[in-house]
Formats: sequence, structure tokens, C-alpha cells
Amino acid sequence: MLSQTKELLRAAEGRYATDAELQFLEDYASSFPARLKAYQMLRKQERELIKQTYSQLRSSHPELFSGDKEAVRKWQRDTTWVLRYSGLAMLLDDVDALRDNLMLWFQTIMRAFGMQKTCYHTYAVLKTTVLKLMPEGGELLAEVMETNRELFDLPDLVEV
Repeated sequence: MLSQTKELLRAAEGRYATDAELQFLEDYASSFPARLKAYQMLRKQERELIKQTYSQLRSSHPELFSGDKEAVRKWQRDTTWVLRYSGLAMLLDDVDALRDNLMLWFQTIMRAFGMQKTCYHTYAVLKTTVLKLMPEGGELLAEVMETNRELFDLPDLVEV
């Protein structure tokens, strides 16, 4: 939304915006109630989302944490941080800004620490957990989680 608004301001400088250029505002306005409701639900469900995602990851990929409590704390902090920014991107309908301003930087950091596999699996599990715990509006946030996961979807990480 904000990225599109900036682009509209640049494109329509000195003239009126066309109906086609304004369409994204109409689309956003009509989707805002659902986005707001999903955002409010996310605030309420955050702890449970993190808890269930961690539990599922420990069950399906125990090698990701290997008993290191500090690694678990860092994972929880980073996952909460990304979840909150993802929720805001979902609310504002601006996944491009999330990707460009946060996730590409985060991807670089996670690569430096060899954590791509953990991120890949985290966002995949978080996506399914969101859909389970947030029956209304969860699909909006799940789309953002999928975009996040795709950043870590490297051929050597895909498991059959």
C-alpha cells in the first residue's frame, strides 16, 4: 500500500491520477476490514503461534535446535520480530516493502550464520499454524509467510 502510494505520487506528479492508477486504493479500502481483523487476531494469537510453531519444528526437525537454549531464545526473538513485521505488511498490504526493507537484509544475516534451513522450515510451519489458529483472516498472513519462506527456498534446502 505505502509502496504503491509512493509510486502513484511519483507517477501522477502535476496531474490527476487515472482510474486505473487509483484502483489499488479501492482494492485496499475494500480489503481493509479483513486485514484489520486479521491483524488484531494476530496480536492475540502471537504467543500461541510461536509456541505451536516451535513445538512442530522440534517434532519434525529436531536437528534445527539441538538442545541449545540460546539458539531457541534467538529463534523465538527473530521469529516474533519477523511475525510482527509480517503482520504490519499484511495490514498495510505492502509485502514488497517488507521484502525490500527487512527480509532481504534478514536473509543475508541468516545466510551468514548458516540458518537458512531453519528459516525455511520456520516460515513453512508458521504458515500452516497461522491457517489453523486464525480461521478468519489467516490466509492473508499465510500469504506473507509464504513470501518470506520463498526467500529461503534454495535448491539445497528443499527436502522430499
